[in-house]
Amino acid sequence: MPGLVGLFGAGIAVTEFATSFLLFASSEAEKRRSLQILAAAYLYSALMAISHVLTFPGALLPGLPVIATPVQGPAWIFLFWIAVFAVSCLAAVIVEVAGREKATHVTIWPVS
Repeated sequence: MPGLVGLFGAGIAVTEFATSFLLFASSEAEKRRSLQILAAAYLYSALMAISHVLTFPGALLPGLPVIATPVQGPAWIFLFWIAVFAVSCLAAVIVEVAGREKATHVTIWPVS
């Protein structure tokens, strides 16, 4: 199936751009740093999906990539895409947890 990688990349790019937009809008309303980091991670993922499709042989043009890269180029782009996205999501979670610990110190049982 020649266009499967291109279709897959386009689907990911569209959904990641939409998610990024919604997260950036939410972060403006709620002023939360963790949402900004997560929105940036999704924006990064959308851009990497596009770069992966452009360098993958046969994704858009039969048998060759739109942007010439070494043979293992698309694989390295994919690995870098997944690794940085995962680390960015983890950073957003860490920032969110750290912010909540600073903001609230609620005790469940009253101290007498």
